[in-house]
Amino acid sequence: MNIETGLLNLQDSLLESGVTATSEANLDFLRLARHLRELADKQRRFFVLSNDDRALQESVLRELDALALRHRGLGFAELCRQSHHMSLPGTSSNTLGPAVPPTSREANPAPAAGAVGRDEVFISYSHKDRGWLERLQTMMQPLVARSKVKLWDDTRIKPGQNWKAELAHALKRAKVAVLLVSPDFLASEFIRNQELPALLRAAQSEGGTIFWIPLRPSLVEESGIADYQAPIDPARPLAILPRAEQQRSLAALCRQIAALVAPCGGGVASAPAEPRERIHFRSKVAAMDQSADRQRDFDAFVMSAKGETSTKNFQDWAGGEQVTLAIVFTDVVGSTALGEEIRDEAMNEVRRAHFAQSRRLIGKFQGREIKTIGDSFMAAFKCAGSALDYARALQGDTGHPQVQIRAGIHIGPMRVEAGDVFGGTVNFAARVVGAVKDAEIWLSDRAKEDIDRLGAAKHKGLKWERHEGVGMKGFPGKFTLWSLEK
Repeated sequence: MNIETGLLNLQDSLLESGVTATSEANLDFLRLARHLRELADKQRRFFVLSNDDRALQESVLRELDALALRHRGLGFAELCRQSHHMSLPGTSSNTLGPAVPPTSREANPAPAAGAVGRDEVFISYSHKDRGWLERLQTMMQPLVARSKVKLWDDTRIKPGQNWKAELAHALKRAKVAVLLVSPDFLASEFIRNQELPALLRAAQSEGGTIFWIPLRPSLVEESGIADYQAPIDPARPLAILPRAEQQRSLAALCRQIAALVAPCGGGVASAPAEPRERIHFRSKVAAMDQSADRQRDFDAFVMSAKGETSTKNFQDWAGGEQVTLAIVFTDVVGSTALGEEIRDEAMNEVRRAHFAQSRRLIGKFQGREIKTIGDSFMAAFKCAGSALDYARALQGDTGHPQVQIRAGIHIGPMRVEAGDVFGGTVNFAARVVGAVKDAEIWLSDRAKEDIDRLGAAKHKGLKWERHEGVGMKGFPGKFTLWSLEK
């Protein structure tokens, strides 16, 4: 499967069905191809897409799928799997105008017979960390069994084989390099002088991806590895986490690895083609961005956040194993469009200013930061009133004039143990913010009742809008939510 092939096949299908260069279908196709390429470029540089970008990617793929079904009778994923036999349309009056050009890799002469493409996950590790390798292999096994991932590590070398030749061949096939980083890994001369240089070269010039996992505290900042963003906080390597949290983290990491190697549908792994002429279709792009904002998926965030709330420090702050807490999720509205407007480096500065302000306000209202991911923030408070005060203050001053936020609040019982959190409060709070469309603050019915019961004078003059019959993913039935009027 190859997304570029899918785009070429879809473009040919549009031409065959009589679509003209100025038709809405063709303009949609050019817009979607451009978005898909931009997402691919982001994933190559940062290897993990933000919630906004993942939602946008899913929306783009859905639109391409609908376009392919309408004009070819096949889904876009099927077009990705098919070979491309037709010539690209030219520029005569009966073509679709700017054709989707091949990537630089396709523009080069075809590789010689026997040349190897990059389609595998190469695991680099110290033999002293063999236990971690085996745990990762076990967690990845369902993906391997379904042919979603091809794994390679040196345990694949059979007795009697030329291990140097096998290793060199595997390095050439590696699309994603998973580095299990520890002091022993960094101390290995073989890794430092043989494996790592080849993998870093592939990442810099051949489209490979470095995916390094901190196993134990180390001086990784003294190596070239630290130039690449880690999928988890290097200050909290796997070895210092409780066993249950280690397993959750490994599962999340394996899903990210699978997304990096999935060529179609599961993640943008190869760069789709970009039209030579950029078509600006503002109204539809804005509508798609807003739709993506509404359809964000907090599942991975919530799973990770649960790990944070299961730590001893959080339990001490909460005041026991069985407590009632208010959970707040905040998220930047329209961050995809903002990121496209001001580009990545400036967006990182905006995000840092926003997060700094959020942390100041959490401290002011005596809350507890739990987790950040992408543009989303999660915090806990001892009562719904404090949670609401924090959300209102952050909405009034987000830390940067270009940032607007949405917030969702829920309060409920949580059972905090060394290995997990029970009660569904975190999940439900995530679903509340998922229902928010614009820069608003929404509360669950339970949180609104808590505000009313506390009866603080500063809250009595607030105006609320009631939303009945709201469906919440993962929770049966319909619910009442409340939005704060501005």
